[in-house]
Amino acid sequence: MGNESSVRDMLFISHANPEDNEFARWITLQLAREGYPVWCDLTKLLGGEAFWDDIQDAIKNRTIKFLFVSSRTSNSKEGPLQELDCAKGVAKKFKDTLRDFIIPLKIDDLPHDDVHITIHRLTSISFTPSWAKGLAQLLEKLAEQGIPKKPNFGPQAVTEWWRGAVSANEGLLQEPDEHLSNWFPLTMPDDLYCHYVNRKTIGKIDFDTDALPSPAVKDTDLSFLSFAPAGEFQDKIGTEFYIARSDPYRTAEILSGSGPREFPKHLVQLLRMGWDRMMIRRGFMQFKMANDANCYVVKSGMLPNDRLTFQNIDGTSSWRAAIGYRTTAAGKRYWHFGIQAKLHVRPEPLCVIKAHVLFSNDGRTLWNNPRRSLRARRSQCTNWWNDEWRDRLISMMAYLADEGIVRIPIGEAVDVTLPGLPIRFQSDISYVVLKDRKISADEEDEDIDDDFEDDTEEEP
Repeated sequence: MGNESSVRDMLFISHANPEDNEFARWITLQLAREGYPVWCDLTKLLGGEAFWDDIQDAIKNRTIKFLFVSSRTSNSKEGPLQELDCAKGVAKKFKDTLRDFIIPLKIDDLPHDDVHITIHRLTSISFTPSWAKGLAQLLEKLAEQGIPKKPNFGPQAVTEWWRGAVSANEGLLQEPDEHLSNWFPLTMPDDLYCHYVNRKTIGKIDFDTDALPSPAVKDTDLSFLSFAPAGEFQDKIGTEFYIARSDPYRTAEILSGSGPREFPKHLVQLLRMGWDRMMIRRGFMQFKMANDANCYVVKSGMLPNDRLTFQNIDGTSSWRAAIGYRTTAAGKRYWHFGIQAKLHVRPEPLCVIKAHVLFSNDGRTLWNNPRRSLRARRSQCTNWWNDEWRDRLISMMAYLADEGIVRIPIGEAVDVTLPGLPIRFQSDISYVVLKDRKISADEEDEDIDDDFEDDTEEEP
């Protein structure tokens, strides 16, 4: 790079402030951690580098790579565009020595045709499928072009910056903090029954537990387990069969490991069957997830105004939308909130609730395309903060509960119960959340491009 390489030694991060601050701070610290001298207005004194008061002079004389955070906001905001115009002049002046001086970093769904004319023809690095994947591609490009590193940058410099710039005002607090989990303790009936089946006539014993009125799981070809007593099955197991004997087992003994070895696994199956039947009976749509688990989703018209209501800690009533829609280039795209229950009996009986968002075109028929759903979810939920997920999960459980208790029927007069509120954990230390931090989108399937063009968003 001629004489310019001895002077130009900094990566310059240009971005829209404050809209793209989260990404700009993240990419700056990641590059600094790798040892690259990098400057951003959000990380003054990082690596001991003084803050540049004259931005134009910094771009003209100190910058070796101009990294433009390309977004819908920066594409039309005066500050970033002025910096971009300055960088364009440098790139033109030193086109023989500063190869690929401007590198656009694409971070949202800004359509290619709308990209600012200054960088329209430049090859950008996409961070929309995954920030991690975009960083890897950027680091590879910097290494290929021999961009030098500096000893005063690295992991230690990032740690020192974080302690000095963040911890004093936004770090740990020596005060108790309560954390809300998604764990709901299960209370099961005292007794589990093993029912032994026989025939009234000679022949093979073959019966189907799926069709029985209460959840039941085969233990052997001649027996099945259920929390329901024999009387519930005598006339339902088939005209040729009858229950010859029923052996009771204490549920607590099975959970402690002193019962038959296969019984804990059967217990989980019984709990899952009870949950599935309850959710279908309550009117939820069932959706089969990639791991073969069932997710239960709110459908249009199921709730008043498609809203879930709940009580705040102060006793006031609040609500969250369970269904909404966006108007995209292809028309209306509905989103649906749903939950998945993961049921455990060891090390203790627990129901772990996971939240999901699925999509449809009509409010009822869910998409069955994982890649398409993932793209839509990243677009829809990118600005959902923790309270958005928490409130919907709590309000969903409140909807299922009766006087604060969710009852899963597993017999005519037998229920498995769980509280409407999850387990809370107490910590001796708290922290102040960064104001501009939001939940990152899923990192699964990094090869997906977000090609949705959302114009408006509405919640019914």
